[in-house]
Amino acid sequence: MGSPVYYIAAPYGHCNVSVSTLMIFENRFYLLNSKKKWWKRIRLFWMASNFLFGILYQIPVILEVPDPKYAKEVVINSLPCVPEFLYTADIVLPSLNDTTVILCTVIYVLVIFGQLFVFATIIMVQLSTNFGASTLSGTTRRLQKRLLKALIWQTGIPFLYLVLPGCYSVFSVYTEYFNITLNNLVATVASLHGFVSTLSIILIHQPYRNTVVFWRKNKKSERAKWINPVISTHTQY
Repeated sequence: MGSPVYYIAAPYGHCNVSVSTLMIFENRFYLLNSKKKWWKRIRLFWMASNFLFGILYQIPVILEVPDPKYAKEVVINSLPCVPEFLYTADIVLPSLNDTTVILCTVIYVLVIFGQLFVFATIIMVQLSTNFGASTLSGTTRRLQKRLLKALIWQTGIPFLYLVLPGCYSVFSVYTEYFNITLNNLVATVASLHGFVSTLSIILIHQPYRNTVVFWRKNKKSERAKWINPVISTHTQY
């Protein structure tokens, strides 16, 4: 896979996750404001624009993808202590211009997460008041509040485990600040994202929690079924 293709495919996957999370919050907003005709008219255009933005914001970086051999030489010469495996490993850099990468990343975070914050704020304000009481039952509003809390917690995990480490990484590269302790901490925190996200889904969302409990109960009952015949057989003898 060539370098430009890789840097289209890899970041695009992360962008889709962010935009999809934004769509979940927009869906909550739409359910509460389904009678607003102006939002119905622009909704599809807004969705398409956000997914398109997730692709287009990478173009300045993709246009600056350097030659791998030249980029590898620059990296090796810039590092104070180069491990032996780097001399034979393939190194791919999105750009040798730090400003382009940082600027594109900051714009993307502000646009996507800015919208997400706006939707979350509007939804919390509406659910904390009597807004929509005439169209939604008390049970539905209670479930909406519970789901919103779960989504906020689940969205906060990527912010803590990916956005904050990413911000430090950008700061470290831009200022050329090197701290081995912080680097190891950032790498450890980022690597725990998958585990913490899975654990949070089980703990936060009741359907997942019920499924895990049901699976454990079934597993115990199956073990009991195997143990009981063995005990009865030995008892007969």
